[in-house]
Amino acid sequence: MENSESFRNYITKYLIIIILFYFLCRLLYLATHISINIPPDEITHFGISKIFSKTIFLPKDSIESYEFGLISHVPTLYYCLMGKWLNLNFFDISELIFLRMGNVIITFIMALYGLRWIKLVTSNRISILLFMILLTNTPMLSFLGASVSYDNLTNLFAVTTLFYFHIYFVNHKTSDLLSGYISFLGGTLTKKSFLPLAFIYFLIFLFHERKRIKEMLVQFKGIFAGNQIKEKFLFVILIIFLICNLTLYLGNLIKFKKIIPDRTQIMTEEQAMQNSTYTLYRIVYLYKVGKLTLNEAIQTADTIKYDKDRLNALKMLKIAEADKVKKIKILNRFQYARVWMRSMLKGIIGIEGHIAMRKTGLLYYSYAIIFIVAFINFIIFFKNNNNFYLKDAVIISGLYGIVLMQFVNYPIYEYNLSLSAALQGRYLFPVIVPFYAIMSNYFTDNFKNNLAIPILICISVIFIYGDFPFFIKNISIFDSIPSR
Repeated sequence: MENSESFRNYITKYLIIIILFYFLCRLLYLATHISINIPPDEITHFGISKIFSKTIFLPKDSIESYEFGLISHVPTLYYCLMGKWLNLNFFDISELIFLRMGNVIITFIMALYGLRWIKLVTSNRISILLFMILLTNTPMLSFLGASVSYDNLTNLFAVTTLFYFHIYFVNHKTSDLLSGYISFLGGTLTKKSFLPLAFIYFLIFLFHERKRIKEMLVQFKGIFAGNQIKEKFLFVILIIFLICNLTLYLGNLIKFKKIIPDRTQIMTEEQAMQNSTYTLYRIVYLYKVGKLTLNEAIQTADTIKYDKDRLNALKMLKIAEADKVKKIKILNRFQYARVWMRSMLKGIIGIEGHIAMRKTGLLYYSYAIIFIVAFINFIIFFKNNNNFYLKDAVIISGLYGIVLMQFVNYPIYEYNLSLSAALQGRYLFPVIVPFYAIMSNYFTDNFKNNLAIPILICISVIFIYGDFPFFIKNISIFDSIPSR
């Protein structure tokens, strides 16, 4: 019996190594074979990273940066790191490929932390294997992970915050507490959309540690007593990140009355209009309030540099024109939720960039059935689950999803009347790890092995085929590359 258990552990270990190695190989392939014109906003992230590589300190908005939007008074930790990483390119490698390699490292570390966290959650080998297959075979996550994007660092900080907070709740080690809050503050210095997730994490932390506030203060005081070099180093990083956050967000509130200022509070309208995304929404706004006629708006839209932004501007102008002729009926929040979930699923299991590679037909419905059955399993078994890690996972992924859907995406839809405006599956990736943990647990933990193993195999076949083999089979879609 003991030999049998040891053999199963051995097999599980090497299957996980194979899963991770396959994931790394795919990331490297994507990083070296995809045009810069395809991944979402990669030209912008690449351009800003190059600007940051030229300065020791934070650069200011300038002629060189206007086309990329604001680079000051916004979270810039990712660009600082990528700028410094770019300065390490002593090899005969293009700057783009070298930056992508940095993002591959970030994404791979995210997967490793996902593995470390799921091992806290469960000891069920089948559940762990299913979780790793889901995480490493999500098409948009793989594609984004091999691109230059601040979303990769945001996703990493989301996972490391979760891991270090959860392990701290168990062992109460000072180094884990410090690492958790460094990740927490690192996320808010990377992307402003991390703020609602940070608030959710903070509430969960307070709930679990509400009776240990005094002990935590003693832990902090104890950092400077004795020879705790690691803890002192982590504490210094924590203080630096805290000061940077206060300087950014509190400084913006004092100076601009907003945590992130409008572009025109920093630069002129003419300078702001050099950024195609700003121009897109500005043209539509000016047409809606009557400051531009439809012909003037279309003529201005035709000057937008990038194809996708130009087409989006024309599409939104067409919707705005139709709304002026006859008021378009707006979906209520419940109706919108159904559309939102379907769009998010398509954006996660497909590839959404400046060209889309979407799942359709039987393959799409196979994915949809998996997610629907996972939700049904969750409804059936959640009541009997006493795993606090999974309960936290439900709160984190559920609350973040609601905030994104109802307080970010719905107001954008309500104003622009476009169901596709700012609707990207990748915006859910900061909570993809807790979400997949819920899925893998409720698909396997509640069934005996003679049923759990076939479930693992069936889901694995769909996810593995739907990622890289499907990508290679349909790669000709990317032959028609837009000018962005």
